[in-house]
This record gives sequence, C-alpha cells and structure tokens, in this order.
Amino acid sequence: MVCLCSAATLVAAVPVQAQDETFATLNAALTGQGGAGAFSGDFDGESGDICYSLTLSDKGEDAVASIQSGTAGEKGKLVVELELGDDDAPRCVSAKAKPVMAMIATPDSYFILVTDKSHPSGAVSGPLVAEE
Repeated sequence: MVCLCSAATLVAAVPVQAQDETFATLNAALTGQGGAGAFSGDFDGESGDICYSLTLSDKGEDAVASIQSGTAGEKGKLVVELELGDDDAPRCVSAKAKPVMAMIATPDSYFILVTDKSHPSGAVSGPLVAEE
C-alpha cells in the first residue's frame, strides 16, 4: 500500500489517545450516618499502586476503609483494603494490577466504604468517579 499524502496529512491522520488507560485519578464524595468525607486517589494499573488521601469529618472508633465492588449504599465485595491513620496524610497501598485496571476502566462499578464500631454496615460511602 502506498500513501500519496504529505507529512502534515499523515500526522493529522494519526489518532491521539486522550487518556492513559493504565492510570487515572478517581474521586469519591463520602456521606452517611457517620458524617462525611472525601477520597482522591491516583490509580496505577501497571503497578497496582493506589496513592490517595482520605479525609473524614468524624472517624469513629475502630474505623476501617476499603474499596468495594458494587453500588454505594448496598452490600459490596471487598476489593482493596485502605489504610487509615491518625491524620489525613496521603498514603499508598499496593493491590493486584488486574482489579486496579478494572477500577480505571469502570470506576462507577466501585465505591469507597468506611465502617466503624458504631456503624458496622457503613459510616460513610461514595461511588468512585473519574476526575475530568
């Protein structure tokens, strides 16, 4: 096959990838009986690393955070456990690359869930959304 076109035409014909399919920043607004909060994370599908910040208006006793598959407000399936500290400092966790790639591809199929002693079914939760 021979192309009889100029270099400018050839360059214009090459598709530009709008977004890296192996990396995304995903956010979640968290609400519930246990207060409110916010999650923002950088998801690396190649390494499986998730670096995030998670702020909570009220972190109850024995609080635990995770990323679940499913819909916020319903019983989900644990995908990744998140670390909570005594402060709101950014943290990183390592997960398997395949689930992280799935979160990047379909963030609306996952949500953040925070439970505590007073709210064992969920203090706050919110769906993951891709940063625009």
